Amino acid sequence: MAPPVTTRLGLFVALALVVNAGGLARQNDLNNRPEVRDAQLSPDGSSVVFSRSEAARDSTTMAPTGLWRVPFAGGDAQRITANASHDSHPRWSPDGGQIAFLSAPLRTNAPGRIFTMPADARTARAVTPGSFDVRAFEWSPSGRRIAFVSGGSTGVALWVMNANGSDQRRLTTGDTAAFAWAPDDSAIARVTRDAGRLRVEVVAVDKTAAPRVIFFAVRPRVSWSRDGIALLDAGDTSARPVVIVDQPGLAMREVSIVAAGRPNDVAWIGGGRLSLTFASNADSWIECLTVASGERITIMPPGIATLTTSPSWSIDGNRYVAVGRTQSHAGEVFAGTVPLPESGRPDAVGARPPPVRRITFSDQ
Repeated sequence: MAPPVTTRLGLFVALALVVNAGGLARQNDLNNRPEVRDAQLSPDGSSVVFSRSEAARDSTTMAPTGLWRVPFAGGDAQRITANASHDSHPRWSPDGGQIAFLSAPLRTNAPGRIFTMPADARTARAVTPGSFDVRAFEWSPSGRRIAFVSGGSTGVALWVMNANGSDQRRLTTGDTAAFAWAPDDSAIARVTRDAGRLRVEVVAVDKTAAPRVIFFAVRPRVSWSRDGIALLDAGDTSARPVVIVDQPGLAMREVSIVAAGRPNDVAWIGGGRLSLTFASNADSWIECLTVASGERITIMPPGIATLTTSPSWSIDGNRYVAVGRTQSHAGEVFAGTVPLPESGRPDAVGARPPPVRRITFSDQ
């Protein structure tokens, strides 16, 4: 529930928001400028974990990437991993008790493994073997399982396992561009490629039923809640619809989105609401959509930052964080709340308008 650094939003958002960024991030931490990536908000909304690349000692060494933690309210960030490796793609367990992340050795094309550690960051342990090159993973809603996409010697496939690494089972083979768990852990909806086009396939985790396919062109983003499976239509239309697939009959309905930009990311955030991330030329912003009424509010307006990862939300859908770049800073974590306050002033670091504020500083 992850790309080369570039200032051109169209290419950057297509790579950073559309693909699960964690697996790609560790391969692209080779530039020498420290940069924040992939911020994840704890389920209770109190704490943020993010990855940060470090400066390489010289041109012949690869720069390590570590995980850091900062309170949502702001303050000094604390490093929670300090390994000579690429540590990236942090993900909180649904109960907030654990943090899982990808770690890869400091060498070209090194395989990534999933590690888990208690939320207090005492110690981490690997839960996937070195033969798996894990590219992305997500906790199941219950926290009992983890699904992951692997490559390397095991081939490209979608796997599931228990959270402690036991009972690893391959569900499907072939490319998985994005995936999401069913709310009851029973199935996974994955976006896969078929004859050059992306499609959606619903796979039962216990493999007691054949996969069900949703035949229409989609973009590689998917989110699943009790309100349905949310997808982005790949059609080039002015309405740019969000498609909601209802279970169990896979009936589809469209929610038209008329906006200046194109939605590049969609996620359920509770209460029948969707988070939508938009891009238009050199701008990006976040809106909140109530599906039943069609009401949309802009919660992170254009002009603050060029967003480089999907927003991460608290379990109640009232707080979020996202990573963005500005002209003066590399990737930084921006934080905001819903609903918006009726009035207020920009805070001391100049984020505008409130309640959006920057809570990390890459040059300090």
